[in-house]
Amino acid sequence: SWQKLRGVTVQNMPEYGIFIEGNHNVVDGCTITGNRLSGVICYTSGSGPWTAASFNTIMNCTVYANSDVGLTGGNYDNGGNADGIAPSRGQNNAVIYNLVYGNSDDGIDSWISWGTKIQYNIVRNNGLGIGNGNGIKAGGNSQGKDAIVDHNLVYSNLSVGIDYNTGINTTMIS
Repeated sequence: SWQKLRGVTVQNMPEYGIFIEGNHNVVDGCTITGNRLSGVICYTSGSGPWTAASFNTIMNCTVYANSDVGLTGGNYDNGGNADGIAPSRGQNNAVIYNLVYGNSDDGIDSWISWGTKIQYNIVRNNGLGIGNGNGIKAGGNSQGKDAIVDHNLVYSNLSVGIDYNTGINTTMIS
């Protein structure tokens, strides 16, 4: 918790590029690429409300070409588990001013988080293998709620540009 990672490149990791389980962390101005699972993930086990993986900010990053295409077993799913940025759990995380492209699953996937803010990102060309290929997935599993998707540019993704994916009380602002 309370860590700042600025201006570094994280690439070619065998699983996640950056795994955030703590609170109040900032990832700023980083390049995250070529990792075998999600480029950046906020995650903690258990069901909500969560006390970990909350109040984190991922900003001004370039996140691309994270892919598990061709890999199966364990966390791998032939393209289906490598999002660009995945604030997948926790509360009140923010994903702002990022360029996210060419990831095998979704560009940004807030899955079952609460109160995630996804703002001012460019999200394009995501979806390879059996990856969903959504630009932005704002909630899911009937547990994600209160996501705010605000002023993003989303285009040329394999499937849907922006999907609320069973998220509850999702707000989309253009």
